[in-house]
Amino acid sequence: MINLKNTTFIIPVRIDSADREFNFNYVIQYLCTHLSTNIIIKESAEHGQVPKLLENIKCNDTKITYYYEQSNNNVFHRTRLLNEMLKTVKTPVTANYDIDVLLEPESYRDAQKYILSNNN
Repeated sequence: MINLKNTTFIIPVRIDSADREFNFNYVIQYLCTHLSTNIIIKESAEHGQVPKLLENIKCNDTKITYYYEQSNNNVFHRTRLLNEMLKTVKTPVTANYDIDVLLEPESYRDAQKYILSNNN
């Protein structure tokens, strides 16, 4: 398990298909399995689905914070959600993350190390 306690992944989400649900489950479980980190999820949807999905995620040393906003809007305001989540981050490194992307766990560690060492 790679220690990334100095990093917070911010993930805006709307579960609008079976593929999106699969990706959400897979990516969140992947991050929890390989990293010791922080995750903030903000769901914008008519009905929140993330709490039910999180019941099946096994996280040992990753803290997940969840926010929900009820929205009937067909437009997903990703950037606004990211900005709102960014205001709550307490770590020196933030990863703007998407539930359709995976990297090797070492890539996250190397990026954090680079950001922290070049933070002048």
